[in-house]
Amino acid sequence: MPYVRSAVVYPTNIPIPPPSVYLRERSDTDRRRRPPAYVPSLACPCCLQIIGGVILTALLAAAICVPVVISLRSSSTDTTASSASTTATTTSTSSKSLEDIVIPFLPSLSSVLRKKMYQYRALHQVVQALRQVQQQVHQQALQQVQQVLQQVQQQVLQQVHRQVQQVHQQAPQQVQQQVLQQVHQQVQQQALQQVHRQVQQVHRQVQQVHRQVQQVHQQAPQQVQQQVQQQVHQQVQQQALQQVHQQALRQVQQVQQLHQQQAHQQALQQVQQVQLQALQQVQQVQLQPLQQVQQQVQQQALQQAQQVSFFN
Repeated sequence: MPYVRSAVVYPTNIPIPPPSVYLRERSDTDRRRRPPAYVPSLACPCCLQIIGGVILTALLAAAICVPVVISLRSSSTDTTASSASTTATTTSTSSKSLEDIVIPFLPSLSSVLRKKMYQYRALHQVVQALRQVQQQVHQQALQQVQQVLQQVQQQVLQQVHRQVQQVHQQAPQQVQQQVLQQVHQQVQQQALQQVHRQVQQVHRQVQQVHRQVQQVHQQAPQQVQQQVQQQVHQQVQQQALQQVHQQALRQVQQVQQLHQQQAHQQALQQVQQVQLQALQQVQQVQLQPLQQVQQQVQQQALQQAQQVSFFN
């Protein structure tokens, strides 16, 4: 229903601007301050229309009254020589003519002024309502943006935490497997090389014993030669095998200890490197969505500010 007062209709279906938002973060001091009272500026088109209407009405009244006054003065100067009765009659007629000219315009002037005042009040109320709506929309938009940022941060942190857990679970196992394979290969190669060397030494010792046996064979009878050869071969083989076995065990133990230490150090270094890489990936994953959200929020704020400025 329209609002009717003094035969002037003011529509209530005033277009309300869209939910545009000035995405400027307000500080505590700005929130504590009360909104300033509305002071109409001269740049407002409605105010200019009102002021122009008042000036036009004043000019019209002056244009009507000034020639009448001038004519009255000229008539009064021309009739100074006449009698007092004629002057009285002329003044009465002139005053009546002024009243007849000015009085009909007074109701129209008063009605125009009233209309302009009502328009000014209505515009003032509309501006206040628009400011209240703008403040409410601004607060709602800030709340929504904060909620969206919190949700995005939570999702990103959850994803990063999951990725870090997966990396921590997978990295040590892979590193341990690789290190163990390398250690086993190195140990096997070194053990084979050492055994090969020891076998060569034993072979040399056997050749020396064989030479000694040949010398004994040339000097002693056949039975003695056979017994001596068997005993010598057995003793030499047992001693050689014992020595080789003991040396191989010692060398294998030493090599295993060294390789275990090296493998432990390598595994620690690789785990540290993997952790550093995971932390760098986590930081990159955290920064990228935040930058994207900030860019989107800034673009939306600029678009909405342009819409509001165009509407105003």
